[in-house]
Parts: sequence; C-alpha cells; structure tokens
Amino acid sequence: MNNIEKVNNFRDARNWRQFHNEKDLALSLTLEASELLEIFQWKEAEEGVAEIDAIKDELADVLIYSHMIAANLELDVDFLVNRKLQRNTEKYPAKPNALEVSADLELEDKIVAYRAARNWALWDNAKDVAIAIAVEAARLLEVYQWREPEEVLANAESAEELKDELADVIIYGYVLAQSLNLNVDELIDRKLEKNNLKYPVKKSRDNKEKYNDL
Repeated sequence: MNNIEKVNNFRDARNWRQFHNEKDLALSLTLEASELLEIFQWKEAEEGVAEIDAIKDELADVLIYSHMIAANLELDVDFLVNRKLQRNTEKYPAKPNALEVSADLELEDKIVAYRAARNWALWDNAKDVAIAIAVEAARLLEVYQWREPEEVLANAESAEELKDELADVIIYGYVLAQSLNLNVDELIDRKLEKNNLKYPVKKSRDNKEKYNDL
C-alpha cells in the first residue's frame, strides 16, 4: 500500500473528505510547515535537529497534507515530482560529466541523484530546508488566494502553478528526510498511528473537531 492509499484509508474511515477541500488542505499544510520551521526558531540547524521527534511529526504532517491534496485532485505524486525535476533540469543543468538521473530509480532516489549531480547537499542544513518547505507551502496557498478551489482548476495557468508548488513541497519534504536519514514511509506510518489514537473512528467519524474537543 502506498502512502496516498494509507492516508486515504485513514481519512475515509472517518468520512473526512467532506471537510477536505483543497484550499483548506493547503492552509493546513502551510500551518504544519510553519510549525516545522518554528522548531528552528532562534536556533542553529544543529540545535533544532536535537528535537528530532518534533521534526518527524511536523514533517509527516506536511507530507500527509500534500498527499491529501494530490489525492483530491487525482494527481500522481511520482508524476508530479518527475515533471518538476525535468523542468528544473532545464533551469539548472548539471555540471559537465555529471550522471543523468535514471528513469528507473525510485522517487526518493531520483531526488537524491538530481541533487547529487549538482552537489547541492553542501547547502542542505535542516533549518534552511525547513525554510524552503515553508516558502513553497506559502506559494501553494497563494494559488488559492481570493479564489475557490474550482476556480484554480478552471484556469490553466493556476492549475499548472498548483502542481508545481505542490511538487516543490514534496521534493523539499524528501530532501529534509534524506538529510536527517529519515524514511518517509516510516514517518507517515508513525504519524498515522499517533493520529489513530487521537482520532478513534467511533468518536471522529463525520466530526471535524480537534481531538481534545471530541
């Protein structure tokens, strides 16, 4: 079962899709990205990384909401990321003699290979990657500013912008996980297990209240 299926199973058991329009999901994603960034506030990157459990939870939330948006729009995450990496390759060609990113690689390995070809890991400190996630999440939310979700999709330019910004959030989410030696599948499983305890189906089905108000 892939991560989108896991996320969908969790929310469908609670019948939450009725509350999950893409604009509100983008807002939730942005809030979680801000909470992730807050871990590093007034700290050097190494100090923030000491709070690894908090990072795991907030990064998982960012990725979970990203997957919900993709699922709502019937977008394939692998396709989104591949498409964005291809576009970025034109903007940021690799150095001469760098190995091309193989189409046969798994998604996470493609991101690693793409960045390795440009030696970008030199700048991948966790604080700056968290900033990048927050910036891209804000750009994703900006797509919905003054618009309803259906208006975004009806406009070809804004629909393309939505796909690009969502891909950027996911890519940087993977980059942060990679830089901290975290497994994305395990992060999402861990957070869904925690949420399962906070939001038991019996209490939370058809209910959008926060766990402490159930």
